[in-house]
Amino acid sequence: MENPPKTAECRKICDVLHACSEMMKRYAAHKDKRRLSGLTINQIEILHYVARTRSGSAMFGDLTREFGLSKSLASQSVTRLVKQGYLRKTRSGKDGRNIILSRTNKLEKLYNKIKEIEKRHFFPAIEKIPGKKRENLRDALELLHRKLNDELI
Repeated sequence: MENPPKTAECRKICDVLHACSEMMKRYAAHKDKRRLSGLTINQIEILHYVARTRSGSAMFGDLTREFGLSKSLASQSVTRLVKQGYLRKTRSGKDGRNIILSRTNKLEKLYNKIKEIEKRHFFPAIEKIPGKKRENLRDALELLHRKLNDELI
């Protein structure tokens, strides 16, 4: 049986994951200054979350849970994104208390631009990792995602 990892090792893994995530977000924002300038990291995360849903929409409550945002902060961010034309906000037909956030064409274009930036700048860095190590990295990140999902949700 394997020994559990030490706290310092877990801290280092969390720090590296956080640093990679922040670097990718900031780089994408830097490369697409014209569209992303003026957006906060929280707003970019909200846009990314809604953009990547299969249905093209998400429940407001899901955002607060997903990102650990207060309802107030999430509401301010969403209101600004609606005013800027990235999101459409409607009430659920089943329960008027539920708010549905839907992507707009403007968000679709932005999201496609971010995917282009990822493909052009992030994929080459990932492809430089030797095959077996890259596969192990993917497997480890997928496992971590499942464990976090089990733990947090």
